[in-house]
Amino acid sequence: MGSLTGIFNGLLVSKIGIPPILATLGTMSLYTGLSYVITGGPAIPTTQLAFIGNGNVLGIPIPAIIFIVLALIFAVILNRTTYGFNLYMLGTNTTAARYSGINIDRVLIRTYWMAGLLAAIAGLVFVARVNTAKPDYGESFVLLSVLISVLGGVNINGGFGTISGLVLAVLSLQFLSTGLNMLMLDLSGSSGSTFFRQFAWGALLLIVMVANYYSEQRRQRRTT
Repeated sequence: MGSLTGIFNGLLVSKIGIPPILATLGTMSLYTGLSYVITGGPAIPTTQLAFIGNGNVLGIPIPAIIFIVLALIFAVILNRTTYGFNLYMLGTNTTAARYSGINIDRVLIRTYWMAGLLAAIAGLVFVARVNTAKPDYGESFVLLSVLISVLGGVNINGGFGTISGLVLAVLSLQFLSTGLNMLMLDLSGSSGSTFFRQFAWGALLLIVMVANYYSEQRRQRRTT
């Protein structure tokens, strides 16, 4: 299902020309609504995948192994394959990529397909961790995913980003999350303490984007 929905997103963007942000937000609502129709709304308990979320191999948690393996695979894809080069080229300059002979539609569809596949894998790991499935479980991770990408050095305009940067961003936010959990325990008497993490994520996202903007402006002035 992750592959199919990812391909559908890619077709909307590449063949119909819908802006990516509108296409993905629209299909997110579509898929969530369809999931509610199928499940009826309540959370579905399951323990069939519990070994994935809570098991370990040689003392290493299986979710961590999945994360490391996927990070290595996509590091190779982005840096050692023609597709990875074409993807960077497409993000840097769509017009130049088109005139250089790159099949833009194929690159876009393949990219959205892999994004859908990764989202499905993440969903399975999450279900395995909490032993329940509900259509809106992933909504709380949308902002966090964007924050990790920006913090990891991914250019929101395309053309630049590294797997190593994303890994460091994930680790940094995990340490920050641990600190926020300790802080919220100290603020447990405050009615707003449970919403502090969302405030911190949003503030950090804005700070990083502003810092990246001024850094890019300085870089452009030096090159000119």
